[in-house]
Amino acid sequence: MSVWRSMLVALMTAIVGAFFSGFVGVLAVEWYQISSVQGGSGYFVIAMGLVGAMVGGAVGLVVSRIVAARPNPTFVRALAYSKAAMLALVIVVGGIARCSTYASW
Repeated sequence: MSVWRSMLVALMTAIVGAFFSGFVGVLAVEWYQISSVQGGSGYFVIAMGLVGAMVGGAVGLVVSRIVAARPNPTFVRALAYSKAAMLALVIVVGGIARCSTYASW
């Protein structure tokens, strides 16, 4: 698999990462009761989406290069593994964020 296809996998994973982390950001606004005064909650959701896009791009590039080093690399396999890794990461981070709302320090 070429480097250009790895970049395409990274771009597509970044888009998925932005979407799902923005979704978790919307949920976190409710969990953490972030005020919408002067767009605070909106800025939080946008920031979560941007962070998700950056992390998704990095995850997509690393996973696709790992798949490329294995026998019989394909674009679809690299895309599936990178999206699964990103989705698992978003679920873990969202779960930790949700569980931390129950902690009473």
